Amino acid sequence: PDDGDKLLAEPSVPQSLSISSLTQGSSNVFAHAVEEFIRVVKYITFILVFVLCLQTNNVPVVDFFKRATLLTLSVVFAAQPWLRNLVGGVLIFFDDKFTLGDTIRVVGMEGKVT
Repeated sequence: PDDGDKLLAEPSVPQSLSISSLTQGSSNVFAHAVEEFIRVVKYITFILVFVLCLQTNNVPVVDFFKRATLLTLSVVFAAQPWLRNLVGGVLIFFDDKFTLGDTIRVVGMEGKVT
């Protein structure tokens, strides 16, 4: 058999990775996700009850939400380039593609990571 078949049939697991470490971490992640979901549901419930109370007292809630939506959309569209650069910078920071001593070429310029 050729080596490609062997690689597909018998995958190797790195020494630092074990099934028990994966299951322990995933239970913590699942518990955290459930806690966050419950927190979001609580906030949504509070907001809905608050809006219903306002509507019962004849407060014009629809006009408020129209204005809030327009304001939010205008801020989001205005901040889009800034947010794109922020997210790109954070991804580069955490991605670890570059290490000390690497030589990088970008748009005809070359530099060394120090």
